[in-house]
Amino acid sequence: MRYQRVILTICLAFSALPAFGQQPITIRSTPINLYTQCFNDAITNNRVYKTGTNIQFKCWGDVGQRFYEELGRYGFTTVERDWGNGKYRVRFTTANESDNCWQKVEMADGSATSDYGCNLYFSAGAFLNM
Repeated sequence: MRYQRVILTICLAFSALPAFGQQPITIRSTPINLYTQCFNDAITNNRVYKTGTNIQFKCWGDVGQRFYEELGRYGFTTVERDWGNGKYRVRFTTANESDNCWQKVEMADGSATSDYGCNLYFSAGAFLNM
């Protein structure tokens, strides 16, 4: 019995180590902190949606603005988009343009505005639909 506990303890200790080639991350790093703040804002304000096999998180306001501005500091390109309900400046964080942060600069009627937000997706796969 004691032998089994020792083996279990050793296995648990090794399973807690990062795999070869992986770097442990800290929540204090700017990108991880931005994602965490956005996820928390989306959950707190009930802006989490199921979209197929993905979970979409939407953060707005100050949280979205910080994320948007940091993307600019990290060199992400800004593109202009007209999404029907207004004009936006958008910074995409993924090649397929799913994850993005935006600044809404014009309402559909042409009046000026300045709102911020982000749309982030988590791929849950088929498990989400079980």
